[in-house]
Amino acid sequence: EIASKEFFNNGSNDGFLKLSDIDNDGKDELLVNITNNFYVLKYNTSTNNLNIIYNLENINTYNSVVYDFDGNGIKELSLNNDDS
Repeated sequence: EIASKEFFNNGSNDGFLKLSDIDNDGKDELLVNITNNFYVLKYNTSTNNLNIIYNLENINTYNSVVYDFDGNGIKELSLNNDDS
């Protein structure tokens, strides 16, 4: 993880922004939570745009962990919610 920054900081954990290389291509993807929606965005160098590559609604997460939990060389994404 290169950076982590909370935004919409009004004391209610409305969102977060993190960078992490989740697909092992050597380039960080952008992990964003805004209210109850979680997004993974990947920068496309040919179009100069961020593309949504994953979206999960109604998650109410306020943190994410990207790590190879099972040691198989593939990173997993862990999200918490209000119950965890």
